[in-house]
Amino acid sequence: MLLDKNKIIKCLASFFYIGHLPFSGTVASIFPVAVFFLLKGNPLIYNIIAILSLPLALVISQRAELIFQEKDPRCIVIDEISGMFISFLFVPFKWNYAILGFIIFRFFDIIKFYPIKKIEKLPGGFGIALDDICAAVYANLILRVFIITKAV
Repeated sequence: MLLDKNKIIKCLASFFYIGHLPFSGTVASIFPVAVFFLLKGNPLIYNIIAILSLPLALVISQRAELIFQEKDPRCIVIDEISGMFISFLFVPFKWNYAILGFIIFRFFDIIKFYPIKKIEKLPGGFGIALDDICAAVYANLILRVFIITKAV
């Protein structure tokens, strides 16, 4: 039995079809928080997953956009997965960091401050994934400020 590459790409891009649910970006963003919790004792593995999620999101988003034949389809949520992973990159695990990081990432992903809105207009997988990565960098930096200042 041969695997249909398009079905595999659709499945991965929508993160096992979560992308077809209401509030799919928010729902998909919960998965990396769970992984952050599960790997709290092994940050090295978490950070490796976070770093590898970026090229994976870029490639899968690019291919999925071609399959769906529309610009940045809402069902593609692998970019939110990667973004959320990167939000916690090199951040020590604490529940308050996990909750705050989730809220900050979703805020920037939805509001799309400069240059996120501009990055979103890039073609293909770059536009799909890199706007979320930019939101993740903002979230990560703000989370670090909270951690350094011991505000949380």
